[in-house]
Amino acid sequence: SWNGSTGDVMVSGGTLGAISGSGLTRTATFTPTAGLASGSASISVSSGAYTDTAGNTGGTGTTPSISIDTLTSTLAITSNVATMKSGETATITFTFSEDPGASFSWDGGSGDVVVSGGTLGAISGSGLTRTATFTPTAGLASGSASITVASGTYTDTAGNNGGAGTTPSISIDTLAPTLTIGSDVSALKAGQTATITFTFSEDPASSFVWDGSSGDVVVSGGTLSAISGSGLTRTATFTPTTGLASGSASITVASGTYTDAAGNTGGAG
Repeated sequence: SWNGSTGDVMVSGGTLGAISGSGLTRTATFTPTAGLASGSASISVSSGAYTDTAGNTGGTGTTPSISIDTLTSTLAITSNVATMKSGETATITFTFSEDPGASFSWDGGSGDVVVSGGTLGAISGSGLTRTATFTPTAGLASGSASITVASGTYTDTAGNNGGAGTTPSISIDTLAPTLTIGSDVSALKAGQTATITFTFSEDPASSFVWDGSSGDVVVSGGTLSAISGSGLTRTATFTPTTGLASGSASITVASGTYTDAAGNTGGAG
C-alpha cells in the first residue's frame, strides 16, 4: 500500500502520489523537489513489504533511474560604466548561473534581449558569460539605457526556463551643448561699450573661462572684460579699440573649449 505519504514505498528527491490501479500493475505520480540543481530520485520497495495471495513475501523493488534538475537558472546583466556621453560605448555582460547554450541569442537586432536608449551589438562568448557593446542614441539630453531579458526566453541544459535579467543602471547624456553670443548694441562709437551675453543650452560650469585676457574666448576689434555670471548665462563688457575709422568686432568661442556636466564637448559660439 501507499497513500501518498505512508506505506510500503520509500521515496526521496520528491513526492509520490497515492497508488492507483489493481492486479499486477499499480501507478503513482512522482513530483521532484523544486529548486534542485542536480540529483536523482529514489523510489524503492523493501523485500518483505508485500505478499502474494499464498502469503509469500515479495522481493525488493529497486528505483528506476531518474535524474533531477529543477533549479531555474538566473541571469545578471551588468555594465562596465554607469554614465555615458557622446562617443562612448559600454560593455554589457550577461552572466548566467547555468549555461543556456544556444537557447540564448542576440544578433544585434533581434533575439532574446530588449533594448532601448541605444543599440546593442551582437552577443559574443559562450558558457556562463556573454558580452555585447552598447552604443547610446546620439543627441539625447538625458535618459537611461534599458537592457533586459524576459523570463522564459532561454533554458538550461535540462530545459528549465530561465529567470529574467534586469537592466543595469546606465545614465545617458549624448547631446552636445550649444552657445549663442549676443550683444546689446550693433554699433559702437568712441566712449561706448557693449554688453556681450553668452547663452548656453547646458550649464558649462567652470569648464568655460575668460579672465579678461585669456581663456576660451577669441576677441578682436577691442577688449573683453572678465566673464561674470553662472549657469546658462554669462556676461562681459566689450570695449572697442580707439581710433578705428571703421571695422567690426569679433567675439568667438571655438567648439570643444567647454563641456556640459556629462563631459560632452560644446559647439562653437
